[in-house]
Amino acid sequence: MQHIPTIIDTHGSAEIPDELQKLGRHRICCFTGHRLKDLPDGGSEDSEGMRALRERLELLIRVQLLSGYDVFITGMSSGFDILAADILLNIPDIAPEVRLVCAVPYTGQIREMKTPRERSIYKQALDSAFCTFVFFGKYTDGCYKVRNQFMVNCSSALIGYLKSREKLHSGTAQTVRMAQKAHLATVMIYKDQIDEDLKG
Repeated sequence: MQHIPTIIDTHGSAEIPDELQKLGRHRICCFTGHRLKDLPDGGSEDSEGMRALRERLELLIRVQLLSGYDVFITGMSSGFDILAADILLNIPDIAPEVRLVCAVPYTGQIREMKTPRERSIYKQALDSAFCTFVFFGKYTDGCYKVRNQFMVNCSSALIGYLKSREKLHSGTAQTVRMAQKAHLATVMIYKDQIDEDLKG
């Protein structure tokens, strides 16, 4: 039976929707991380740094699955979000176990994808998602903040990637602070950990 994607317009609301309320926050984990240029080796797909990041992220996803999380929200941004979606959709023993939820800040976000592969994964995620939430019909100031607040509101855990342990003013760092304030179980990957993996 063909999967028919469910797309829901939130009209800019970050409130927990019925579709996720029924599943329960205790089952839901979200992701936050930098855009492609701020990932290891500038996000170059076949680089050692990106392979190390992918391995760490896959391991954390497997740990979450073993802990009872089976619903994962990706914010669908270029970089870490798309990497997470790729793992969830394309690792054979992971994909059947999860429900992917796409949190799209605005219609047309796909134009931000930096590579043909990212665009392909973006489309695959929308086609395969349990449901997709779209917050605004076009880019609007604050649309990413609404999306980030939505992900935190709906989740009880977060997996994130930051390039530095110093205080940053990026949207990713803001989302991590939101998650910590809301007492989400927050697990971070830092660039220095990737560097250590490569030395290892």
